[in-house]
Amino acid sequence: MNHMYLFRFVLLFLLSSPVAWGASGGYGNFGTIRFTTLFDDLQVVGLEVAQKTYWITTTPADRCRFLDGNQVAQELEHKGCVKIHEISGTNAITMERLYGSTLEQVIRLPLPEAIQREIARQLLEIVAYLQREEVLHQDIKPANFQFRDEENTQLVLIDWDFARKFAITPKSASGTPEYVAPEIFQIGRLPQLLVGKDKLGKAESWSAGIILHEMATGRAPQGAEENIRSCWGKPNPSITILERGMDFERLSLPHLKLLRNLLQPNPKERWSAQEALDNSEWLREE
Repeated sequence: MNHMYLFRFVLLFLLSSPVAWGASGGYGNFGTIRFTTLFDDLQVVGLEVAQKTYWITTTPADRCRFLDGNQVAQELEHKGCVKIHEISGTNAITMERLYGSTLEQVIRLPLPEAIQREIARQLLEIVAYLQREEVLHQDIKPANFQFRDEENTQLVLIDWDFARKFAITPKSASGTPEYVAPEIFQIGRLPQLLVGKDKLGKAESWSAGIILHEMATGRAPQGAEENIRSCWGKPNPSITILERGMDFERLSLPHLKLLRNLLQPNPKERWSAQEALDNSEWLREE
């Protein structure tokens, strides 16, 4: 293929795409993000979107897994879940463009407790919705929350590449280790303990608890990953991560109670996100 044919091929590919290419929005572990504008039959629709294109080096198996995760996200209807407009084969997805900071950027600075509380409510409402829909995001962490608006008022969960339904048994653990619940680390070691909603339904309550601790104190609990890994192979671990790494001095008793109930290593004793919203005195404070 000479250069002219290559140019024509690329041009036809771009014109056949439902987006007009725009500025770069950065890159991640598996692909790049570009900000674009939707159009229809070469007429600009005017909706600004973000398009994620996966690296050519990403394996076909990984791209299929990412496709499955984003198809799960496409079915969700909640203001706290990023809207997926289109999935283009196994190569790219087009989603709504978000304009605010990531939660990772926001929590680097000391936050007034009232702002912490509002962020916590929104975060837990998103996780509660996923738990009702029996969906696992599988990478709940501050970097995967972004605010929809420049004023940073509406929190949105992004990056759904690893998402799946509870009913689909995972073959291996996924997620960022310091935010992953103990039962997730047991996947592949004790699979008979980890099938279905009863075993995985509260995994992301734990992830939310780690984020709330980090937001309140400026860091995740000390030794979080090591403490979680110590629960490997134990169906009913008795230790709590709080006893080994929590920063007690900065937290009020109602705040501490919320984190303690979200960070129970035994999922049977852990609060769901909805239980946290319903029962936490700290979340009801003004």
